[in-house]
Amino acid sequence: MCSSDLGVKRSQLLTFLKEAVKRAEIPVTYEADVTPERVRAEKDAVDLLIGADGAGSTVRSTFADAFAPRSIEAKSRYAWLELEGALDRFLFGYIYVAGKGLIRITAYPHAKGESSAIITHSMGLTATLDGPAMLDADGSISEQGLALINDYFAVGLGGRRLKGQSRWRRFRHTSCQSAGFDNVALVGDSYATLFYETGWGTSVAIQSAQILGHALQREKDVRAALALYDRKVAELNRGAIAATAKTMRDVDGQAVKFYKVGPAKFLELGTA
Repeated sequence: MCSSDLGVKRSQLLTFLKEAVKRAEIPVTYEADVTPERVRAEKDAVDLLIGADGAGSTVRSTFADAFAPRSIEAKSRYAWLELEGALDRFLFGYIYVAGKGLIRITAYPHAKGESSAIITHSMGLTATLDGPAMLDADGSISEQGLALINDYFAVGLGGRRLKGQSRWRRFRHTSCQSAGFDNVALVGDSYATLFYETGWGTSVAIQSAQILGHALQREKDVRAALALYDRKVAELNRGAIAATAKTMRDVDGQAVKFYKVGPAKFLELGTA
């Protein structure tokens, strides 16, 4: 399998989706103020309202009583960067910073010659990574902060450097009791957020949209279609969450072992 089959850069995916919407002659409005009042008005005016407005979904919060969302915020933090140079396989690296904790990199190719890199650190490193000159005024990781992260991972990246702009964020896992009610459906992160490090969130969102489309084709009544969608998308997310939990248990198990064998360890997992 070549690297171009492994993933797609987010900007390229958005361009593809925009072009598909344009070909379908679907009207699009940008920079519109979407308030709870407008969401309720749209619900009353359309056959079906789809909330695909991300982890901070206004549609979900507007009808919170029906969707019953639950959220848990992680204690560790992550940043989303890029890794210079070609990478034809997934790479996992763990660095133990003496007296402070663990910092981890998960890198994977998203295009020919381009790779995404997710940096995660334990709570003990927060003071260091938020220290003087480590952050810009807007909260983004500064050049000095990025240089420190590159120093941490230099032992395992073979001369490749991390680049880009990002803030340190805490992952908030949100899930809903229901994916649809009345004539409203939630798709993607609006319904459930999947752990960022696995890279499955976009895939599950696309599959959810396909399930919704099939349900609408199968059932003439919108409410019956949403009941079917609710069951099927719950099955999809349970499977993805179970797979995510297993993956992260395996990854964290490796991290514990690395504490015992030395300060640094990198794994490179082939994709073919």
